[in-house]
Amino acid sequence: MVFEKRGNAHFNFMYDNKILDIVNNFKYLGITLFKNGKWFRTQKSIAQRSLAALHNLFIVFNHIDLTAKYKCSLF
Repeated sequence: MVFEKRGNAHFNFMYDNKILDIVNNFKYLGITLFKNGKWFRTQKSIAQRSLAALHNLFIVFNHIDLTAKYKCSLF
């Protein structure tokens, strides 16, 4: 992946006598990096996954009777 602000620079990176592909995005440790270096789409993706996890947690809370203390710990 080549980080660049604009345009499509042409690079040829080699490893073990093979040309490596240049990609537009790459997921590393659960974070998607984009070639323009901006974080908006990454932040949006993390927020969406967080909302889905929170929704699932509330479903569990509705099915299991827990005290507020344990709910806060799980949250």
